[in-house]
Amino acid sequence: MPEYDADLANSYRYTSPRISAEALAKFVDKNARIHDARAGTGLVEVELINLGFTNIETGDMSEGMLKEAKKKGVYSRLRKIVLGPDMELDDEEYDAVISVGTLTVGHAPKESLLQLSKATGRYGYIVFTLRSDILEESGYDDYLRNTVESEVWIEEEASENYQPLPLGEPNALHRGWVCKKLP
Repeated sequence: MPEYDADLANSYRYTSPRISAEALAKFVDKNARIHDARAGTGLVEVELINLGFTNIETGDMSEGMLKEAKKKGVYSRLRKIVLGPDMELDDEEYDAVISVGTLTVGHAPKESLLQLSKATGRYGYIVFTLRSDILEESGYDDYLRNTVESEVWIEEEASENYQPLPLGEPNALHRGWVCKKLP
């Protein structure tokens, strides 16, 4: 697993953790209670710590990823969690939830967005990334539109397409969102 971080950071120049952490920092206080949904080895947390955040918890479905994340020593709590309809997070448990590189075909279903929203307190923030090419073909675009129309949240910010892995997958484009949960 140690080579996983090195490959993403050095070989592929993975930019999503930094971009997403900076997006969250525009809206969320540094003392906020944050949950990184499906954190992997903790690349987003390293960026959040670099920006001054101190109260970060995580969950991932992989014991191996959690073991690597624990080595970084940046989390106040780690636990095994599977994104989806039965996700085990309490309602309104966090000030913000972030999910980077997870919401995609074969990883976590689009319905996970609603679970992330439920775990976020009123007027809290949900930050997430999606591959641009799956927005329409997988129904994520309709799902996102419905969450806004149903007043689950408002979209505070949506990025343009960017290359999250410019040296690894230069043709793969992602977009990021910052949404504010409504009461």
